[in-house]
This record gives sequence, C-alpha cells and structure tokens, in this order.
Amino acid sequence: MKLLDLINKDISLFKKSNTETKNISTMEAFNIFDILRVKYNSIETLKFYLNFIHDRDCSLLINNILGNYHKHLDKLVHLSKKHKVKVPPLPAHNIKISIQLEQLTDKFIYKKLYGDLVYELYSLDRGITSSTFNDQIRNVLVDFTLAHLQDFNSLYKYGKVKGWLEITPNYKIHKAMDKEQINIIEASHIWDLLNSRYDNVHLTDIFLQFVHDFEFKEVLELGKIILFEQIKVLEEQAEEYQIPTPEQPPVINEIDIDPEIMEDQFAYRIVLKGIQEALSGHIRAIIESITNDQLRKIFLNFFKTEITVYNKFLKYGKMKGWTHVPPLYRQM
Repeated sequence: MKLLDLINKDISLFKKSNTETKNISTMEAFNIFDILRVKYNSIETLKFYLNFIHDRDCSLLINNILGNYHKHLDKLVHLSKKHKVKVPPLPAHNIKISIQLEQLTDKFIYKKLYGDLVYELYSLDRGITSSTFNDQIRNVLVDFTLAHLQDFNSLYKYGKVKGWLEITPNYKIHKAMDKEQINIIEASHIWDLLNSRYDNVHLTDIFLQFVHDFEFKEVLELGKIILFEQIKVLEEQAEEYQIPTPEQPPVINEIDIDPEIMEDQFAYRIVLKGIQEALSGHIRAIIESITNDQLRKIFLNFFKTEITVYNKFLKYGKMKGWTHVPPLYRQM
C-alpha cells in the first residue's frame, strides 16, 4: 500500500475533524505580511536582473517564476484584505535599465536568484509550521511551497547543465557505482533522517503504552506504519552508498508506570512538534541535495507525505482540543 493511501485510511476521526475558523492568529497575520514582503522584494530583484540576462533559457525560466509569484500575490493580497492585515508597499510595476554592466554575468545573476529562492523556501517552511490556527492560510502556504519546490528544481537543473553550481565533495565509497554518486551532505541527510525515524518509532512505542484515547492509538499505529515504510527506503539508500546506520530502537515491553501520569494531549503535542521538525528537515534535505537527482526526489516525496500527515494530525488535535490556542489577531 502506498504511503498516501495509508494516510488517507478510513479513520472516523479524520472524517469529523472540521476545524475551519474565520479568525487568524497574530503569527498567521505576520506570515501574510512577511511572505508578501519577501515576494515583493523577489519580484523587484527578478525584474531588475532581467535587464542584464543574456541567455534566452534563463530569461524564460525567470519569467516563469515571475508568473508563479504573481499568482501567489493574488492569494496573499486576498487574505490580507479578508483579515484586514496591513501589507507592505507594492513593488515597481516595471524596471527598465538600458545600461549594460559586464560584472553582471548570467552566472552571477543565477547565483543570486538561487539564493533568494532558497531563502523563500525557508521562510515558507517557517510559515507552515507556525500557521497552526487557520487551516486556510496554512493550506495556501503549502501550495506556495510545493510550487516553489518545482521552481527550485527547474532552477537547480538549469544551473547544473550550465555548470554554475558549486560542486560539493562526494561521499567516498569503496565500490564502483553504476548510478549517480552522492555528496557528503546527502549522505548526512540519509543518516540523520534514518536516525530521527528510529527515535520516533521508539517514542511512539512508549506513548502507545500510556495513551488512553482509542482513536489516538489508532493514529499512532498508522504513524508507525509510515515510519517503517520510510525507514525501509532510507536503509536501502544507506546500504547502497555504504553509509553506517544508527542503532535501531529497542523493543518496548510493557511499562509498569501509572498511565495517569501521561496525558494524551501532552503526547500529542510532542508528536506534533516532531512532525514540524521533520518538515523543516525535509526542506533542508531537498535544498542541499544537488548531486543526486533520485535522492532529492525521495526527500521530496517524504516532504509531501509529511505535509499530508501534518495537516490531518493538526486538524485532529484541534478537534480534540489538544492544541495550544495562540494569541488572535484583532481586526480593527
């Protein structure tokens, strides 16, 4: 069974977890303002650099990214009006420069655009993990992130073809490879993601000894299935590239402790925090995997799975009343 099929498993709690609200938190109001600010700056930068680009393919790529940004702006401006959030000034409509500067080479411009897109991805990641109150705003930011990851993939591949990416040192292994090599940070991400999944399996087994809510236990068991599916993928990659693997989690026997000590909502919040940290870890892995295309695709699939889990798990927690209620944004 595929991972997303597992996540969409027919659990009754996912059917009744309707948590829509018309209000937004102060953090979500800031996210609307801040992401608009970042996008306005990026649009101005892209329009400025278009005056100096020589390569036609690079110009087409930038215009495509600009088109996506303007679509995102429409949604952000709509949200700002709906929730009466003050927005930054609009960028210049047009930036035309007739002077040509030899120092502004296509390679130099590419590196600047690459860095800006990476910064935006980290900004969106923070927006997703901090937008826990209003589901609509979080869903919009998720859509933006997935679109940005596609733009990043296109920009990365273009730079790879041109030879403009800095080459990260390869991870050395003692056998001939009939496929793409991996670099040192890609090897580190395989180890780190595998290690975190072992820890999460261990923690889940402990929580399963204590939680009282039957549906919550079912959710945790589903989470274990997803973790083991991803562990299998990561272990295969570690074996393929001769990466030492961490110790596996121990088998948890019945724990002789009063279960009243562990409240379900406390266990839920720890798991939620772990999912949020995993999302950030996947974003970093995708951005930094610039040698092995297949491995970056694996990390991207992990992110898509994690974001689906996150949305459902967050809505479930809100339905149960287990999530913290943040300060609300007061509309004037």
